Amino acid sequence: MRTFLAILFLSTAALATARDALDKPNLIVIFLDDAGYTDFSHTGHPTVETPAISQMVSEGLNFT
Repeated sequence: MRTFLAILFLSTAALATARDALDKPNLIVIFLDDAGYTDFSHTGHPTVETPAISQMVSEGLNFT
């Protein structure tokens, strides 16, 4: 796990230094424990509303 986080940090740092200040991407990584694929409204849960996560997914990328 530490290796994965180190690679993620270094690759993000490399991308950030290679671009101009106005062209930097925003990267949000959310680690969850015991969350199923359909526990969010954007993946089809009928009663749970997650508007902030749904907005992030609709405006960006979602890696499932």
